[in-house]
Amino acid sequence: MGYFREATGIKGPSGFGSGATAEQVTQGIDASRLTVIITGASSGIGAETARVLALRGAHVIIGARNLEAANNVKQNIRQGIPSARIDIIQIDVSSLRSVRAFANKFLAMNLPLNVLINNAGIMYCPFQLSEDGVEMQFATNHLGHFLLTNLLLEKMKTTAARTGIEGRIVNLSSVAHIGPYSEGIKFDKLNDKKVYNDKSAYGQSKLANILHSNELARRLKAEGANVTANSVHPGLVRTNLGKHSPVFMAVLKTVTCVLWKSIPQGAATSCYVAVHPSLKGVSGKYFADSNEEKPSDMARDAVLAKKLWDFSEQLFVLLSVEMKLRRRHYPSSPAPLPLPHVRDPLARLLSSCLFFAGTKLEAMGYFREATGIPGPSGFGSKSTAEQVTEGIDASDRTVIITGLFTYAPVLCSSGIGAETARTMAVRGAHVIIGARNLEAANGVKQNILQSTPSAKVEVSELELSSQKSVRAFADRFLSRNLPLNILINNAGVMYCPFQLSEDGIEMQLATNHIGHFLLTNLLLEKMKSTAQKTGTEGRIVNLSSAAHMTTYRGGIRFDKLNDKSTYNDKMAYGQSKLANILHANELAKRLKEEGANVTANSVHPGLIQTNLGRHSPVFVTILRAATSILWKNIPQGAATSCYVALHPSLKGVSGKYFADCNVEKTTANGRNEELAKKLWVLSEKLVKST
Repeated sequence: MGYFREATGIKGPSGFGSGATAEQVTQGIDASRLTVIITGASSGIGAETARVLALRGAHVIIGARNLEAANNVKQNIRQGIPSARIDIIQIDVSSLRSVRAFANKFLAMNLPLNVLINNAGIMYCPFQLSEDGVEMQFATNHLGHFLLTNLLLEKMKTTAARTGIEGRIVNLSSVAHIGPYSEGIKFDKLNDKKVYNDKSAYGQSKLANILHSNELARRLKAEGANVTANSVHPGLVRTNLGKHSPVFMAVLKTVTCVLWKSIPQGAATSCYVAVHPSLKGVSGKYFADSNEEKPSDMARDAVLAKKLWDFSEQLFVLLSVEMKLRRRHYPSSPAPLPLPHVRDPLARLLSSCLFFAGTKLEAMGYFREATGIPGPSGFGSKSTAEQVTEGIDASDRTVIITGLFTYAPVLCSSGIGAETARTMAVRGAHVIIGARNLEAANGVKQNILQSTPSAKVEVSELELSSQKSVRAFADRFLSRNLPLNILINNAGVMYCPFQLSEDGIEMQLATNHIGHFLLTNLLLEKMKSTAQKTGTEGRIVNLSSAAHMTTYRGGIRFDKLNDKSTYNDKMAYGQSKLANILHANELAKRLKEEGANVTANSVHPGLIQTNLGRHSPVFVTILRAATSILWKNIPQGAATSCYVALHPSLKGVSGKYFADCNVEKTTANGRNEELAKKLWVLSEKLVKST
């Protein structure tokens, strides 16, 4: 751990040692092009880090809980450095609400962001829970910084890409990471007061800082982002961080007096890792005394790092949902509802579902869905259909969209299909609406024409549950000899009671999959010939759902499709949504083998406030209450379909599953090639038998 150097002050390979100060390790460095955020900078190491980086010319944003103390730091810095650029934004990293507010305020300033120093922390405090119901040291030292980093990461990546200056993330860890609980991170007993130990809990949180940096570094490298992530041990520094354990600290200082540093020395490693040019491209490392050191075996455990990342995302989703419920059902009680002992029955129901799903949370992209954090595409759950298609000229495209409205009792333009049609028309596309209710569809058409008089919109009758209707729709379209660039298979029914279609097929599978399978096959030659003639890639988009992960055992019940005795409306819906993904995947494979200039992908639009779940009102009411943090409005719900249908960045992308306008990982069933092929064969039989 570098204790010999720490005790002697002997310099390491970097040319610095434990006796070096923050000013010394940054001497001669011009940071005037850098914007730096430092949390916990109202005293101690954070304040000195802010001072030295301001001295080197950086624009410093101080994130502090105590605004009065932070302003004193700011004034002290300006007394010594009149030209210092310093701003203050309040943040309590133990509060996820406060972290979000901080990020929103910073992003609203439209500043670049080059360096993020996650410096804030608490140490050896007695057992208590944060306002979000998480053990306080873990909440403050890790979880708050995990969220903050995610909220600011896209800004850092875009800044680095635009300026060519490497972004750097520095997590303040500690040598105390070698003394966590025996298992490292107590995933199953995070909030267990009975086994709580303030020293081990602190070590756990400091271990988490290193694991967070390492996993983040791995992800950034895989993505090719010009941003690094490292962790640092500042040394044993004379601050008031150990105020919760004065006797222990007094003994520790006596025994280890030779190792203790001054505050300028304690800030050195953070400053060195944040701005020193010799560390360009260095990522996923642990530093002490301004030199790379080897952390504990646990800190180098890549599997543990991945597990912590997944756990942090899952925990954040649960906390977000629980907080929403607490405000709704317990507005007079500020006390947290500690997970997993959730008192609210709806929250308990959701918690059970989410814990059962396990790492599927990450696969379904729920962390981004709950936070609105943009993904690699630059878009996220809060992006709207207009935003993701901004600047795109679709005037040379003809688009068919099925299922325009949401079966509401009044004429409306509030469905995903309607918003998709409107946005496509705004971008200049010739839109063909395929809808069961012509009166409602024409109402949507008129609404579009009112706002976009130049819109090219047509309506044609289509009942997806009827193969006769599907064939008639295709015949009418093909007889007009129009081109066809994009097919969006959007129509669907959800959670309906058992019934058979007019073709004798269970209604949800008939409507959501078989009808679209037939329609796609009938129009596919037109799409291929259009793409060949125009040189414009054709795109097929199947509207699936995250519900595809809650299907029958085995995925598709090939032998019991129409078995009423074992029918479950939720499982049947999940089966049909899984079929949408498998259909897109198998179609993509066949198109690629054929060399056709047409792609096929599936999308999860998100949880949308529509009337689609009218057949199961009680269940949907509970679902909405328990997952309110995840629900989108209609323009947000239509975004992913529009993105996949039009965005130029997806040229050649096929056989993928998208959520929040980013590629996501589906379930094992959703990636099962044999299952996809078997479904294709069955579907061909079902459409040929009518």
